[in-house]
Order: sequence, then structure tokens, then C-alpha cells
Amino acid sequence: MQQHQKLQLDQPAHYTIQVQGRLAEHWLATFDPMIATVAVDADGVVVTSLRGPLMDQAALQGLLRSLYALGLPLLLVRLEQENSVTSSESRGQSKKGDTP
Repeated sequence: MQQHQKLQLDQPAHYTIQVQGRLAEHWLATFDPMIATVAVDADGVVVTSLRGPLMDQAALQGLLRSLYALGLPLLLVRLEQENSVTSSESRGQSKKGDTP
């Protein structure tokens, strides 16, 4: 059975968030300090993953609302253990067809 950490609304936590589509390079700074990576799944769907710390649940809601406003369908929101977010991840690269 998986153990869950006790989380308070006002405490920082690390998250992985995945959306369908690609964030344009100029939007990545908006989501700092989250680290963005872009991949294409087996069906050819572009998926952007954001990983990193957020100050609290209000920051999480704000980030999710911003992604919604950009028209990026939400695929995943997962609370992570702090040490599972590696510093070796890097920002995804922007290409033609990016979200404005």
C-alpha cells in the first residue's frame, strides 16, 4: 500500500503536472521554478511535463488555471517526493506550432 505524505494547504510541495500540447518558450518563465520537458507519446501526441516546487496549494491552483487559459488539456497532477525531482532535467525547446 502506498503511503501518502501529510500535506497542508499553506505548505510548499513538489509536483509533476502534464498537459497535452507544447508551451511556447516565452510562457516557460511564467511557470518558474518549474522545469518543463516536452515529449511525444506513442500515439504522436505532444505532452509537456512541468516538475518542481510550488509555494502552496494556491500556487498550484494558479498554475492550473493558467494552463487552462492557454487551452492546454490537463493530463496529470501528481504530488512528488521532494527528492524525486532531479536537477538534471532541462527546459523543453520551443518549436513551430507552440501555444501562444
